[in-house]
Amino acid sequence: MPPLRKKREAVVKLQPLDILVFELTSSPWDKIEKWALGNPYGHVGMYLGGQWTEFYEAAARGVLLTPIQNQFGRKCVVMRPDADFIGDKAEHILANARAIAGNYDAYYAWGDIAWFVLPKIILTKLNLPIPLKYHRDKFMICSEACAEVYWRAGLEVLPQDLVPMPADFIIAPGLTITWEGILGIESEV
Repeated sequence: MPPLRKKREAVVKLQPLDILVFELTSSPWDKIEKWALGNPYGHVGMYLGGQWTEFYEAAARGVLLTPIQNQFGRKCVVMRPDADFIGDKAEHILANARAIAGNYDAYYAWGDIAWFVLPKIILTKLNLPIPLKYHRDKFMICSEACAEVYWRAGLEVLPQDLVPMPADFIIAPGLTITWEGILGIESEV
C-alpha cells in the first residue's frame, strides 16, 4: 500500500458521499487484524449528511444508518469522490445507501468473512493467486456495503470480482484523499 499524502487539518468539513476509512485501534485483536490485513484499516462507511448527519455502514446489526457522532474519536482517512467520476449520480448513490439501509434483509455478512475475506487475506499473505469467485448478495460487510451503492449506480469504484476491503478505498480510482486525522466534535458536519 502506498504511503498516504498527509493532509492533517484541525477540522474536516464532511460532505455527502465522503467515504471514511477507519484505522484499527491498539487492542490485541486489532493488532492481529492489522498484521493479517497488512494495513491499519479495519472499517469503512459513508457520510450521507442529512438532518441527522447520517452515517451509512455495515456492522454486526446489519447495514444501517447511524449518527456520524458515533464515530467521533476514531482515526480515519476521508476519501471524497471526484466530481467527474460520479457525474450526475450523486443522488442515485445516496438513494441506494438509504434503500439498502432501510432493507431489513440487508444483514451483516458473517459468512463472507469466512468464505471470502479470510481466504483473500491468507492467499495475499502467501503471495498466491485468489481463485475464489466472489459473488454479491444481500449480506454485506462494511466495504461491500460502501462499494454496492456505487455499483448500483453503474460506477466501478472497486472491482466486482473480489470482495472489497476497507483499505481498497484508499487506492480506489475516482476517490481522492481529502483529510486524515481523528474525527471529533470540532469536525464540521
